[in-house]
Amino acid sequence: MKKDNLKADLLYYYQSELQTLGYNEKTIYSKLRNIKSFLSYIKKQELQISTKDIESYIHQLKNKKLHTSTIYQYYTSAKDYFSYLHINKNLKKNPFSSFILHLEKQPYKERIILTQEEIQILYS
Repeated sequence: MKKDNLKADLLYYYQSELQTLGYNEKTIYSKLRNIKSFLSYIKKQELQISTKDIESYIHQLKNKKLHTSTIYQYYTSAKDYFSYLHINKNLKKNPFSSFILHLEKQPYKERIILTQEEIQILYS
């Protein structure tokens, strides 16, 4: 039970740090949700996480067919959290510092731009 309490305490302190830095509450909620997703997938204490664990998590996100920007958000949330832990001496080594994320850019759907005439037809 101590491990769960420690994890909850670290997340609470990180949340407080984000609030102090002036992050929006929705952004904080999103970051914490992404971090919890990472930690629940890995099922290890922060001290035990390796680059292979990060790689496995990214692979799992890719298999879910998520957009690369979404995967990047999950990744950066966890990376920022581990940087925070490392800076505050909760971790000796940050596993994200030696991990390089490789994501292929996904093309956005081409937008169709209507002419003035087409817009008028829509509204008539």
